[in-house]
Amino acid sequence: MSYRKNIAVLLAGCLFLLGGCGRDEAANGIKKDVENNVAAGVNPCLGKDSDVLVVVNGQPVTSGDFKRRLDLERAIVRYRIRQVVKNPDRKDAAAGVDKYVDDYSKDRMPRIIPELVNNVLVAQAMVKYGVVVSNEAEKAAIERSSLSFGVKKGGESEVAKKLGYKDASFLREQFLLPGRYNALREKMQPESMVVTEKEIDEGLERQNKYYERAIASNTVTYATCSNVLAQIKAGKIDFAEAARKYAQVNPEAAVDGEDFDNDDFEPEDDEYKKPLADLKKWAYKAEIGDVSGPWEMEDGLSIVKLLARTGRGASAEEESDEPDEVKLARITFVMLEPEPEPRTREFVKESLLKWKAGKAQEAMFKKLHAEMKLEYPLGTNFSFSVSSVKERK
Repeated sequence: MSYRKNIAVLLAGCLFLLGGCGRDEAANGIKKDVENNVAAGVNPCLGKDSDVLVVVNGQPVTSGDFKRRLDLERAIVRYRIRQVVKNPDRKDAAAGVDKYVDDYSKDRMPRIIPELVNNVLVAQAMVKYGVVVSNEAEKAAIERSSLSFGVKKGGESEVAKKLGYKDASFLREQFLLPGRYNALREKMQPESMVVTEKEIDEGLERQNKYYERAIASNTVTYATCSNVLAQIKAGKIDFAEAARKYAQVNPEAAVDGEDFDNDDFEPEDDEYKKPLADLKKWAYKAEIGDVSGPWEMEDGLSIVKLLARTGRGASAEEESDEPDEVKLARITFVMLEPEPEPRTREFVKESLLKWKAGKAQEAMFKKLHAEMKLEYPLGTNFSFSVSSVKERK
């Protein structure tokens, strides 16, 4: 299904919007005690909301906290996926959505308790260091987060309705977490807020060197790809042998092929719209078995073999008809993006600030974890299973 390529991008923002810190940060000093153990143990999804999973410096984290966070994440994932699925209420599409939500949950459940612990640590440290986020900043954070769900008025209450999630007050707290993390980090690691002109100069120099290497590398790659294509067309090597020898991207599908529908020929990146439009024209009219290239595609430079056309217009006898799908075998070479980011002082400065913020957050949690006291009243043998999840709407 063509929507799959968009899902990773949509889900990447979920934890950011909810204030989840990086996985390594969450794991540091905590995750070793929280294992995805399917043996008999404490299952937060099945426990009473009042069950205490862990006590953080005297403050409890309960099964109710765990359930609310998991329910919210599942609601967001389901909402985001339904946005890109055609006819999401159709039986087969709905089953696919359910599977994505469950697969996401399997990965997330063991990580939620450490992140809840970190949220408590941040709240406690804000009190200790006298850190306060202004009402204006919190209002702006709610507005930004709400807009990411297409909500201009009504804030977290309207977002909750859109998600089908009942606890708007909990959603509000999650929207405010990123700002609280930032405020505490800036208090504990003020040096992370400063980037010098010398650091910007060095960053620009690194970008320029990468650009030069990328151009040189891509020139070699294009020549190699063209040479392999010429050998295939001259009969000096067959497509399957060339695929086994040269394919650098998705080699297992280089011979068996991949299905492409109309949506797959419509990339989000403008840079690839014309090359893929031209490839589509070729694929819809070429003879089965024809080989062509090099084609610049989103994942690299490809030599393409047309394996099949299916559906209406599969024979391509009438120009007005388009096949529902084509199957393409591809020998793809990795191409480097010469300018993956703007080569400007402003961009370099922002990038360095983000990098410093990440390092500062690691240092912040290293300190908080070193000082924390964790107690597990029910033990550390936690059990997580998707079958035990019952979403509370």
